[in-house]
Amino acid sequence: MNELDSTSLVLRGAHLIEASAGTGKTHNIVRIYLRLLLERELGVEQILVMTFTNAATAELRNRLSRFLRQTAEHWQTDSDPVIVALRGKMSTERAQLLLNRALLQLDEAAIFTIHGFCKRALSQQAFFSGMSFNANLEADTSLLTLQATQDWYREQMQFDTYDILYSAWKTPEIFIQHWRPVIDGSHPISLPPAPQLDTLLANFVSAWPDERPLFAKHNVDNKRAKAETRALNRATLERLDRLADDGDLADERDLDASQLKSCFSTATKRTVMPATHELMLALASGRDTVKIRLALTGVEAIRAHIHQDKDRLDQLGFNDLIIQLKSALHGPNADALAAALLEQYPAALIDEFQDTDPDQYAILSALYTGQPDAFVCMIGDPKQAIYGFRGGDVFAYLQARQQVDYQWTMNTNYRSDPAVIHGYNRTFLQQESLLNRHTFGFDIEYRAVNPAPDALDPVWSDGDRRSAVQWVHFASDPSASKGLTKAFQSTMARWCVAEIVELISQVRVDDVPVQAGDIALLVRSYREAELLQDYLTAAGIHSVYLSSRADVFQSAEAEQLLLLLTGIWQFDNDRAFIAALACQWIGLSTGELEALQQNEHQWAQWQAKFEQWRTDWQKLGLMSMVLAVLQQHFRPSSIRVDRQLTNMLHLAERLQKESGHLRTPDALLHWFERARQDGAHSEGNLLRLESDEALVKIITLHGAKGLEYPIVFLPFVSYFGKSPKAASAVRYHDRHSGTAHLSFQASDEIRRLADEEDQAELVRLFYVAATRASKRLYCCMANFASFPKSALALTLKQSTYDVPALTDLLSVAGAASLLTVPDRQIPAAYWHDPSTHSAVQPAQFNGHIERDWWLSSFSALTRHVGHSGHTTPDRDETDPALPASSATQALRFRLAKGAEAGNLLHDCLESADFAAPDFATLYAQAADRYSSLADTYTEAEFTLWISEILAAPLTQGGSLGELGAEQSLRESEFYFPMRGSRVSLLAELIAEHRGSNYQLPDHLKLKGMMHGFIDLIFERDGKFYVADYKSTFLGEQLADYGHEAMQASIHSNSYDVQYLIYALALHRYLKVRLSNYQPAEHFGGVYYFYLRGMGPDQPGGVFYDPLNADLLARLDAIFALPHDVVDQPTGTLTL
Repeated sequence: MNELDSTSLVLRGAHLIEASAGTGKTHNIVRIYLRLLLERELGVEQILVMTFTNAATAELRNRLSRFLRQTAEHWQTDSDPVIVALRGKMSTERAQLLLNRALLQLDEAAIFTIHGFCKRALSQQAFFSGMSFNANLEADTSLLTLQATQDWYREQMQFDTYDILYSAWKTPEIFIQHWRPVIDGSHPISLPPAPQLDTLLANFVSAWPDERPLFAKHNVDNKRAKAETRALNRATLERLDRLADDGDLADERDLDASQLKSCFSTATKRTVMPATHELMLALASGRDTVKIRLALTGVEAIRAHIHQDKDRLDQLGFNDLIIQLKSALHGPNADALAAALLEQYPAALIDEFQDTDPDQYAILSALYTGQPDAFVCMIGDPKQAIYGFRGGDVFAYLQARQQVDYQWTMNTNYRSDPAVIHGYNRTFLQQESLLNRHTFGFDIEYRAVNPAPDALDPVWSDGDRRSAVQWVHFASDPSASKGLTKAFQSTMARWCVAEIVELISQVRVDDVPVQAGDIALLVRSYREAELLQDYLTAAGIHSVYLSSRADVFQSAEAEQLLLLLTGIWQFDNDRAFIAALACQWIGLSTGELEALQQNEHQWAQWQAKFEQWRTDWQKLGLMSMVLAVLQQHFRPSSIRVDRQLTNMLHLAERLQKESGHLRTPDALLHWFERARQDGAHSEGNLLRLESDEALVKIITLHGAKGLEYPIVFLPFVSYFGKSPKAASAVRYHDRHSGTAHLSFQASDEIRRLADEEDQAELVRLFYVAATRASKRLYCCMANFASFPKSALALTLKQSTYDVPALTDLLSVAGAASLLTVPDRQIPAAYWHDPSTHSAVQPAQFNGHIERDWWLSSFSALTRHVGHSGHTTPDRDETDPALPASSATQALRFRLAKGAEAGNLLHDCLESADFAAPDFATLYAQAADRYSSLADTYTEAEFTLWISEILAAPLTQGGSLGELGAEQSLRESEFYFPMRGSRVSLLAELIAEHRGSNYQLPDHLKLKGMMHGFIDLIFERDGKFYVADYKSTFLGEQLADYGHEAMQASIHSNSYDVQYLIYALALHRYLKVRLSNYQPAEHFGGVYYFYLRGMGPDQPGGVFYDPLNADLLARLDAIFALPHDVVDQPTGTLTL
């Protein structure tokens, strides 16, 4: 492979240029572009320049514009070799004419991203490409994916396999998260073969009489096992008996995989029961196969659904552009389309070609391969192919290398100083020179890179202590015999920050002080970046994380802004007002807040100021008001001031924009709170950079590609942390054809191939990182347990952390050396104590807590929960969250089981006007609040069910639909006091009321406060009733909701304990509110409404218990305080 010479490159045919890091790739692109303009006299609209990001296209366009203008201005005197060669080939007049034409038409230059080119090609050649004239490009098609997946889930509900689907991926969102790479990909899907178990089943049936006693001996009769385990094993034994009797695998799903595994946990068990063990292994494997087959069938259906929706909506996603152009170039009009595009773009320059995927290369190949008069120049570096996770494919580069007419290399580095180049040459040449094997694998050779001819090494003031490439070895803790854990990264981070402090404070380069902006730290993950940034902040050094994908709505500033805005809008609410005063935007201290509450004049002044801000908000807009607050009162943290102000202004800008769509500040605050809870996940919400001020840069290894920094730290290259993969698919390439495949049940060989590709990409990632430094590179090393899998170990082919061997491999005189360092503290003079700028903190409590005093509730009492601290409304939690049943059933039986359905019904009945319900509003509210259920029922079904609930006859006469608004209280909250050491009396009372034994935990004391929420209290004919709504599923027939079934449900869930507590709350409330209260006359009893069984034509679903006056009196006595006085309130009741 020859060194590239841009002055003599043949401007026809297919060329591949391997441009190593720092060798001037863009420099040569613009010069080849100039030659195409002047030598082939092509227009700017005829030279296709293609790269992979919008930022890269903008940079190329700017570089090209500057170079062409400079060339036109200095044509006669420019010493650039390309321009000198061109001057010898053409007249000045002709050159100036062509240059001026190009500059005038530069806005029409064909400089595109790959997606931009495909869109242009499809639309301009719509007749040949088949693209719709009305097609819309949609950047985010995730909603289509979600809707398609939801539809598929609904379709699956009618099949038995839905249980498998639900057990593996409970919601469409979870399914998408797991399978998105496969859904979005274009790989053909082949289903793994269905499991064949006939022979193994026959062997099991034959052997079971002999193996059964052994199974029982080892798993059921084993006295050393826990009783619970033996019980589970006994159930497994019974299922295996049934399987041996009927030989029917249809019910094999009843055999729990983890339980079966425990039954064969020892070699002895597996040896003495081989037939049973082999069948169980096959069943477990078969279960996985069934799951994968089901999921892949779903992926195919979802893909088809999305394709149909896009056709119907005339919509295309970014990937669709590439697939559609590729298909068109291999379809019936391929020749005509290729000819048209080739005429339009006779020359092409493809930047960052190593990031090309097979579909993108198929487009280029269809256009330019075998076209002798066309010119295509693909420029890239296979050593920097690091985007396999998003489709970038080094195998496409390798395929192109076999097909091009010319290959060139660029091996002169103009970025880095000579010593830095020699240092990393030493690192990456080891395998090439010592073992005659390629460092990067896949026949990707590393060629030694040369420094620029006139390059000189700078003079460092600490040059006697540090090398240009400084390998920093952290001496291992002798106790860490198995290698260091991830926690040791903190020590490495602290050393790096201490070194940065020294660089900034003491070191000069060519007599110029090192600045913070000269330094970059490269990391793999946000967690690593956060660790480094914490230490930098502690040292008082400003830094910025350039790869942040964090949402500004999740920032601390968003939380503080919400407090401020709420306090301004609700300034007459003391709680909201004080919270706003204490927030970061105003920043009153605890002492100032305490003084303010003692000074009515100052309090009134602040309220007047808040009222004025509220008026400004309404009249001038949110942004104007926020800027006024910032200017007058913001108290910044000295360390995070840039980050704080950037986030604050970003949030204000987003809220100002959103306020244009929302009518009121109330609506805006609601939207803001939802955005904080749910996350808006848009590009506009990503954290912005703090400022343009010089800061230490922290960036991911992937994000650093193409960038340059004077001083680079690689703190964690000797550590390996495996990234989780979403889908159950292994991606690998056929080594002969280079074709990518997905395997869903990968063999050991396939996994070896995939691991080999992952490891090679990790080495390439290390190469990208190491070549970012222009003046100094720090690489930190430690003996991590994961070292053998780290990028450094893979590069050097070292399976152990051998310090002498590493020293020999990495050191080179005058360029690279290994430095052994101890732990190092950040100098005290630079240490910043975060506590000096901390937010307002609550005072510490030093008093005595009465540990047996607790805030109790029905849930805490019956579920053996300790100090609950807070009680929420008791909603249905006993039903597992099961999917909806068959769509042919009535909604009452079909609606999904679980807490969400219960909450939907509770909320609906809480807000409904029983006598005159607004069903349309109720339906809309339910659909908005419980959107995951909204697609499972229609408005008509919803209206019918609610109307039937309201019309159902009550045991004591009438119906809910006959109650006026003044006759009911909804979701009533109560508190009443409890006396200790009476829990046994309560249990005895409940047992007597039931007519069966009942126990409460002996360790609980009824001491403290009882708290709860009553769904409904209503009055009819002078009597008051407690009622509770239950969405519990008891069966698919109305007859399943009779009195006995409901009573069984009540006892099994201790709902009778619940309604006795609720009844006591109402009893005490009525004693306070009614001067002539008599329980026999005024207390009507308790209703429990089983909503799935209620209807106008039958009594099911309505459970009633009258609760006589004697029972209420005894219950009251159990909780009574010693100083209770008859006819006086016994507690604070909020109803």
